[in-house]
Amino acid sequence: MSPVRILNPPHTLYCSDQRLPDRGRGEREERQLKQERLRSQKWAEMLRDSKKYFGYGAKHRDKMVSRVYKGIPDSVRGGAWHILLDIDRIKKEQPGKYKVITPARSVLQHTYITY
Repeated sequence: MSPVRILNPPHTLYCSDQRLPDRGRGEREERQLKQERLRSQKWAEMLRDSKKYFGYGAKHRDKMVSRVYKGIPDSVRGGAWHILLDIDRIKKEQPGKYKVITPARSVLQHTYITY
């Protein structure tokens, strides 16, 4: 094992060079992955045709609400939140606001790893 020093916060982690045994996926995990892929495909379709699903007058809004309750898959979560929060409208209403917010966010997000 070799120590890895992570700065900010100052902790030392120990990493092993040995891999975990490959046990394969069980039937339950395969079902979960299949369900996740299916949901991702449905969400991708919804995002491509967003006018049908998002907004108060949308034709299939109830279906979108139902899918939100079931969970937004990781693969489409960013795009879904972009539409749900109506980011394009906010950018038009508040031009330049993103540039003001970005430097404050970037300072908090940086974590340095040294080996």
